[in-house]
Amino acid sequence: MKEELVIPEDRPLTIRRILDILNSGPKLSILKVLLDHGELSAKEIADKVKIKLPTVLSHLSDLVKAG
Repeated sequence: MKEELVIPEDRPLTIRRILDILNSGPKLSILKVLLDHGELSAKEIADKVKIKLPTVLSHLSDLVKAG
């Protein structure tokens, strides 16, 4: 019997946010920098990934919402 992936009714938005992050180069870059360097300020992240600070702040907000 083939096993089916079932997404709980209360989870589609969370899963959608995670998939969006996995499909975003800049967000993945931010996650990698945080994994490599630990806790950093948004400005430090922006400098490391070469993205403007407002964009980094927006991406960080999305990452927080995704959990």
